[in-house]
Amino acid sequence: MGVSTPSNSLASNILRLRRPGIALYTVFAGLAGYSGYLLWDIFLGLDSYQYPIRSFGDIGYRLYGPWMRYLFNFLQGIQLILNVGLIVISNGEALSQAAKFKLCFIVCCLIWALVGFFLGQIRTLQKFGWLANAAVWINLICMFITMGAAAHSAPNYAGVGQSAGAVIDNGVLVTPNAQGVFPPVQTSGGLPNTGGFVGSITGAMQAIFAYGGSMIFPEFMAEMKRPRDFLKAMWCAQAFIYFWYVKMFQRRSAKN
Repeated sequence: MGVSTPSNSLASNILRLRRPGIALYTVFAGLAGYSGYLLWDIFLGLDSYQYPIRSFGDIGYRLYGPWMRYLFNFLQGIQLILNVGLIVISNGEALSQAAKFKLCFIVCCLIWALVGFFLGQIRTLQKFGWLANAAVWINLICMFITMGAAAHSAPNYAGVGQSAGAVIDNGVLVTPNAQGVFPPVQTSGGLPNTGGFVGSITGAMQAIFAYGGSMIFPEFMAEMKRPRDFLKAMWCAQAFIYFWYVKMFQRRSAKN
């Protein structure tokens, strides 16, 4: 007969919180990998010297005609506009916080917009493989810094107005009491209580970004000398991302 101890109870709660998150990451990783496989198979079957596949629009053209190319290009353009806007605003917020709000927020966003503008002049990635490689390690460094900061620092309550925390339980989790003390950090195994659809937005965004990179897979394969090798590289990249994301999730759930 076992005896329940605080440590056992904490371990069981952590395990209970981890299971849905790990399952979600696993499903997204599997479906994202399968989507990449489908694009690889379509590319090898449709690409030719007369009708080269260089984008999603070309795939639509080969399958259904010009109208599908226009539709794909239009939808992809909207997605890129929204993605670039999100990246510029989020990076502008990060730069503003790093500057301790001493730099105008518009200037912070303008800096990243100009950086993206100049980097966007690169028309081919054949001679910039080092840039893509550096981006991977920069992302890993950011993840390690985030894990370290989350483990040894309190939440950034000063910036809560710019996050989703203000709409969860009407801001109860981020509102100090009369003594100015903030409530302890709380986690949930499912959707947090927001009284509406707001809590589902984060999940929807995760689903979108799980497949966001696949929209440039045809461009990658078009620039590869051996497009058949793309499948191996894609599965290695998916496994790499999955491992570190799950590792980061476990570290954060263990801390909380």
